[in-house]
Amino acid sequence: MYKSKKSKKSKKSKNSKNSKNSKKSKKSKNSKNSKNSKKYKYPILPKHIDPKVLNWKKRREIKKKIKLIVEKYYLPEQIDYNYSSGSIDNISIIMIVKSGSIDNHDNPYRTCLWLEFDHSKKKLWIEELNKCSIKGSENLINAIDIAKHLKYNTVSLGDFSEIIGNNCSYSLKIYNILLKGFSWYNKYGLKSVKHEQEQRQINKIRKKSFINNIKKFIIDDNEAYKTREFTKHTVWTSLQYIETIYSINIKYQTKSVFKNLETYRNTQLETDEEKEMFICVLSPIIELFEKNIKYDYMLTIDIKNIPPNIN
Repeated sequence: MYKSKKSKKSKKSKNSKNSKNSKKSKKSKNSKNSKNSKKYKYPILPKHIDPKVLNWKKRREIKKKIKLIVEKYYLPEQIDYNYSSGSIDNISIIMIVKSGSIDNHDNPYRTCLWLEFDHSKKKLWIEELNKCSIKGSENLINAIDIAKHLKYNTVSLGDFSEIIGNNCSYSLKIYNILLKGFSWYNKYGLKSVKHEQEQRQINKIRKKSFINNIKKFIIDDNEAYKTREFTKHTVWTSLQYIETIYSINIKYQTKSVFKNLETYRNTQLETDEEKEMFICVLSPIIELFEKNIKYDYMLTIDIKNIPPNIN
């Protein structure tokens, strides 16, 4: 009996030893793993890289949300989703219309609308808005509607619109300001911070005699024009052309002269040569007015304050 008891104890002791050894071995393995884990260092991002960039899940959700709304207005095949690689909340989408462009047949692709979405600040920036198979007004209204659906606060852009010919060009914004008293973008509610102040000066210029405005601008800007005799000469040449060829009285108010110019443009210009000549005649005149009209090119619309007649 004693032996049997002893044998039991010995078995127990062996088992206990084994269990201890197993525990030790487990501990040793864990300790090795822990040592290895301590040794492994995760890569540290450089300071200039935004750590948010790594949050691809959130970025994908934002992209998906924007994509769903954009494709309510445009077909998927019309859009090139060229996403920027900045922070999560700043996404750039280039909209390309792939048919019916005004470009020549050799280059039928044209960027109609380029939108940049700043999701964190709830701002939409229109990088480009060009003439193509989709009307500019339709693209602009679509962009504002997209921002509205995304519950953004503002839509902004830089107004650098131009009429471009083969050899000459002029500022479309200044032409519209002198013709109507406001730019094309102003009509859709996009305005600068100093819009009211700008309007007061524009109204004064439009009511003043066309030729008197030009005389004043040349005298006020005389120092600059001394070194630019060619520009000064082309202004007077354009005035003679407007008075003799277009039969427009340059002594009238500036707004009346531009209304007559617009009528002539819409009714009398038939050939490409005549259209090109019209652009070249107006080019130095518009340039002179542009130098003397205070107009901030950075325009914004508050989504909450969209005029009811935007469409």
